[in-house]
Amino acid sequence: MTRGRVLSLVAVVAALLAPTSASAAPSAHFYTPPTLSSQEPGAIIRSEPMSAVLDPVVRTPYDATATRIMYVSTDLDGAPIPVTGSVITPNRPWDGAGPRPLVSLAPGTYGQGDRCAPSHALEGGYFLDAATLGALLARGARVVVTDYRGLGTTGSPTYLNRVQAAHAVLDAARAAQNLFGPGPVGIGGYSQGGFSAAAAVELQSEYAPELAVVGAFAGAVPADLTAQFRSGGELLKPIYLDFVSGLIEAYPPAAQAIRAHFNGKGLDVLLRTQTHCDSDNPTEFDNVTTPELTSDGRPLMEVFGEEPFASLISRQRIGLTPPRAPVLLFHAAGDDTIPVEQARELARLWCSEGATVDYTEIPVPRVLPGTQLMHALPSFAASWLGADYLAARFAGVPAPSTCQEAGR
Repeated sequence: MTRGRVLSLVAVVAALLAPTSASAAPSAHFYTPPTLSSQEPGAIIRSEPMSAVLDPVVRTPYDATATRIMYVSTDLDGAPIPVTGSVITPNRPWDGAGPRPLVSLAPGTYGQGDRCAPSHALEGGYFLDAATLGALLARGARVVVTDYRGLGTTGSPTYLNRVQAAHAVLDAARAAQNLFGPGPVGIGGYSQGGFSAAAAVELQSEYAPELAVVGAFAGAVPADLTAQFRSGGELLKPIYLDFVSGLIEAYPPAAQAIRAHFNGKGLDVLLRTQTHCDSDNPTEFDNVTTPELTSDGRPLMEVFGEEPFASLISRQRIGLTPPRAPVLLFHAAGDDTIPVEQARELARLWCSEGATVDYTEIPVPRVLPGTQLMHALPSFAASWLGADYLAARFAGVPAPSTCQEAGR
């Protein structure tokens, strides 16, 4: 879910910091994929050096070396698809035991346009998960960040698709290890990234059992999209249409039935959001209501309760498969975007299925509801929680569990 309105302030602060770095523009062809045949998931299609900076003005560099990658992942039918991303290696040597660990960091929401891809954001200095990336690099971990399916490459993103998100995150880890060698793996993310990290840790034992995943963290996870969308109002949020476009991309047989729920204006706005980035004009859709867009004038939240939406949304449920690796699950009590009840229920479900879960609720009040303030700001504090949790797992410290508390 979007944090752009609040986190865009980060660039202003970061611009006050330090000297510039040289930019390594992507090769003209880099994001144009070749025809894929039978490559294994995680295979590197191409890679090249890139810059990674904290801000878009002074272009303060991370103390790290970055590599842009295109790698093989798989779609819902198991066919190979190209996905791009970035691998960031700290310049500081790894001083722990064994090889340098790797964290597959699932990024948050950027929009649907190819120019919105996290690898472009990292190079441009407006990477939303900069605090988490910095915390992980400071602990000596190598970090790989996926762009997700269709974001940067051909096709449309499959926003909040459980399986596609998991594949992109896990195959990014495979790709990074194909470049730099094996070692322990962590997974993490917040908001959309929390959803993707949670999906990845749920599917890892089935999809990528060879990865030595020692732990994961997932913050502000929209685990139950049915409940999440039900709590939405009539005002349009671009993420609703990001999700609809993702359903059309991921489930072609349902595309015609999905489009039939939209009128002419709705189809036009749906098309416009396919090139929209969260960093664009944040008020562009502020005065649009979803009943203006649907074919029968009902709110989109009602339409989501009918087919083909209902069954497709239910497929994205997080919490029905216990993760094999231990997980730190955290959520702000006053989150005004993703209700904290989502996290409490996810913790309960995973615990009931025998998972090792450390649930932490960040005690912040609900301030200025509707501004996303209490969704965005806790991500900064949470970045250190996640980095510390994985650092302890990499050091071999047994994972804590809160599953015996509050009857979980």
